[in-house]
Amino acid sequence: MSTPEGHRLLIRADASHQIGSGHVMRSLALAQAWQKTGGEVCLAARLLPETLESRWRDERIETRQVAELSDDAEETAKLAREIGADWVVLDGYEFGTEFQRTIKNAGMRLLVIDDDGCARHYVADLILNQNPCALQAMYPSRDPSAALLLGTRYALLRREFLPARPANRAHAARATRMLVTLGGGDHDNCTRAILEAIGGIEKLTTIAVVGPNNPRAPELECLAQRSGGSIAIRRNPPDMPQLMAWADFAFSAAGTTCWELAFMGLPMLLVVLAGNQGPNAACLDGLGVARNLGWHGGLAEDKVRAAVRHTLSDPALRASMSQNGSALVDGRGAGRVVAEMRSRLFTLRRAGGEDSQLLLEWANEPGVRAASFAAEPISTEEHHIWLMHKLSDPACAFFIAIDHRQTPLGQVRFNLDGSDAVISVSVDLKFRGRGIGSAVILLACRRLFKETEARSIHAYVKPENEISARAFVKAGFAETEATVFWGRNATHFVLRSKDCAP
Repeated sequence: MSTPEGHRLLIRADASHQIGSGHVMRSLALAQAWQKTGGEVCLAARLLPETLESRWRDERIETRQVAELSDDAEETAKLAREIGADWVVLDGYEFGTEFQRTIKNAGMRLLVIDDDGCARHYVADLILNQNPCALQAMYPSRDPSAALLLGTRYALLRREFLPARPANRAHAARATRMLVTLGGGDHDNCTRAILEAIGGIEKLTTIAVVGPNNPRAPELECLAQRSGGSIAIRRNPPDMPQLMAWADFAFSAAGTTCWELAFMGLPMLLVVLAGNQGPNAACLDGLGVARNLGWHGGLAEDKVRAAVRHTLSDPALRASMSQNGSALVDGRGAGRVVAEMRSRLFTLRRAGGEDSQLLLEWANEPGVRAASFAAEPISTEEHHIWLMHKLSDPACAFFIAIDHRQTPLGQVRFNLDGSDAVISVSVDLKFRGRGIGSAVILLACRRLFKETEARSIHAYVKPENEISARAFVKAGFAETEATVFWGRNATHFVLRSKDCAP
């Protein structure tokens, strides 16, 4: 089978009681999205509990141990070369400037998943900060080619959350179900403090999630046993989306779990367990998604109890938090990140007369004709006349997407009308199902915005064509109203230039 470049991904991340599980679990979301495009993934870790390693193996992902006394950056670069990685992903606070430089000097494309902008200088191709408080000003020192992916638009959610989002979350006059989730490690045993604080609240059922790196699980289970059934402990549960769907609200650390809770429309009370969580907690409070209770060390029992009582007795507050959270995180972030990565694996060249036969074969492929608004097969003569007209038309921008071997992968065509353009795209049958469509759309739209006066690009898709619809959404298009195009019902998508640049 023909295989375009961009098939292998190496992720470097760690997890432990002190570090927590956030880096490894959000990287898993990216790995799943990469696999969905037909790619292969390898995880390299120096610290990785068996429970988490097993989780990655269950996803058919190879894991490699980084030797404790080795040069971490050099060993990561060596492994990337060994497996033929097209991208390396670094997720962790220890991967600073020199580590990044080692990876880049090895000839690798590099994505850095970041939270605080603390590296002296960024050498990556892509810098991803999925937090709502992420700003370009946090990255003043970076290579000119380093692009920024900022905000919850790129929030990394694992695939199990996507079908679990409640269609209509109810908000009873009094809430009765609370979920407590304070990370994979909970180094300061904040879970116990929260559970002890809510012990006197009547008619409240609480499930506390204990992560795989938490050594205090036995003592928490003893506490639950003394609660008379009002508290249950779940160790490393595989059904987090279902638990979030079950709960009326959550008490959570202000880390990566927030994006899962927001997507699920679950109101939240937040506690800050690490310094870098503070800005997130404050931002989510300001956006009306959560209430920020501040630093865990200053969290008194009476403050916890009062916050819980207020939340469970205020349905309007919970409804507002739920709506704001759902609007903040749409669950498509991992796909958008993969589209950004893959768009850097291809290039575009202008279509020419020598492409006539290839374009005719692509146009007459049954899947393309079925998706087209003019489904009849095209003759060689009418195709030649049409192509010559398009190639000479200044209002038409016509591109062929190619990989590093100059292999044609598909075509993108724009018909321009002032500041508006209409896009048409197709991918060679041999390369479908690998995320190429969204990547090529993104690449071509950015080029069009750069080279022409276009400021809005419109796509029209048959309502039953879900594959094309998903490709446009991953490329950044927003669905608008249903319309009629070429006499047929169509879904209308729009991408504006201000929303296109990373």
